[in-house]
Amino acid sequence: MVSMFAHCKNCGRGVVVYALETNAGLYRPEHLTGSSLFEAFAPILVWPEPAKTTVPEHLPPEVEGFLDEADHSFAHGKLRLAAAGYRSTLEQALKAIMAMPKKKDLKDRIEAMKAFAPDALIEAMHEIRFLGNDAVHDGTTSKEDIAAGRDFVRLFLVYAFELPAKVDAAKAKRATA
Repeated sequence: MVSMFAHCKNCGRGVVVYALETNAGLYRPEHLTGSSLFEAFAPILVWPEPAKTTVPEHLPPEVEGFLDEADHSFAHGKLRLAAAGYRSTLEQALKAIMAMPKKKDLKDRIEAMKAFAPDALIEAMHEIRFLGNDAVHDGTTSKEDIAAGRDFVRLFLVYAFELPAKVDAAKAKRATA
């Protein structure tokens, strides 16, 4: 077993890792960087534990896939990819909610939601759209802005998928009581 002290790329803090050597004696410490570290060692315990992300329930598989990719990018410091991923998650969610002609862009889809969603949620969706656009076209996004966009996406997904499913479950339970 090997003890290591590492630097977390996401939060910038120190991390203690206890690991087993997978290639016994075949590594040279000066050559261990990035992914080669994970080839040479199998972590057993990491402290502090990496933050767990919560995924709203009842998401369509394609929406959950986009959210997972965006979260993975964010967790690994790939901020532009994360911002674009959260924007794509929103777009996939809106496509799952309402059918529109394929030529409609994200702005049109958000505007179509005005009949169903509160103004604050519409504004949050536009902020996610701007965040993704800025990341892709200008590269001008901060980690704080992307974290806020991630939170906005989750709030929207809870509102659009998790809440209706929970209301339906409560109705069904009441109907059988």
